[in-house]
Amino acid sequence: MMKEEGITFLEICVVISLFTVLLLVSLPPLVSSYQKQQSQLFIAQLASDLMYITELSKTEQTIYYLYLPPNQNQYLISSPFNNFRKTGTIPTGYKISNNFPSNRVTFIESGQVLQGGTIRIKDSQGKTCDFIIQLSSGRFRLSCGP
Repeated sequence: MMKEEGITFLEICVVISLFTVLLLVSLPPLVSSYQKQQSQLFIAQLASDLMYITELSKTEQTIYYLYLPPNQNQYLISSPFNNFRKTGTIPTGYKISNNFPSNRVTFIESGQVLQGGTIRIKDSQGKTCDFIIQLSSGRFRLSCGP
């Protein structure tokens, strides 16, 4: 009797089905981890851009704006002469609201803001974060809740 070595089709199917079950069990935590990282990255980028505008207006001794156009997936940093310095991308599913006139935060030559207010970010899972921008210093405080 001749002995054949190798694996059978049934063994391959069992191994593939085990890998499929492991993948299906581990996929939801990976997706939620990705969404959490995306949210943290966007908030960190917006915070960095707010600090950038503050320093830019101080350094160049000119006014700069942070435009938050409604129903768009980006925000813009520009000077009064419409010289766009930078654009930032807002992730899909995020809603940004604010209480600034014309959806524009104005940074004057000293790095302070012309008017204090709040930028509220709501992500696709309903979590909200508020950037509270203080009038006197132009600094902001970040407050995140459920």
